[in-house]
Amino acid sequence: MEKESKNLFIYFFSFLFFVMCIAFIRYFIFKDYYIKMEKTCNPKEEVCFVLECESEEENCLDLNGEKIRFYKIIYKKASIIPIRTILIVCHLNAMKVKIAGKSYAV
Repeated sequence: MEKESKNLFIYFFSFLFFVMCIAFIRYFIFKDYYIKMEKTCNPKEEVCFVLECESEEENCLDLNGEKIRFYKIIYKKASIIPIRTILIVCHLNAMKVKIAGKSYAV
């Protein structure tokens, strides 16, 4: 009985190590995941989301007294985006802090 439990222990941790290796290769070597990015868009050419501007620094349009901006959400595979772009986007997202629905730059 002790030998069977030892074999089960070895098989379990071998399988766990194998799965961790596959995950490492997929994410860090092949970059097999998607990145969600926000991009400005032109509502005359494509369907866009609308967001009310909270600060004066953003690219806002003044329509009937309301400051809004148009954007779309895109998903791109990480393997086709240069690593420099990924680092810049991650850094900018980390710099924004939302408190009670308002964005503040850190």
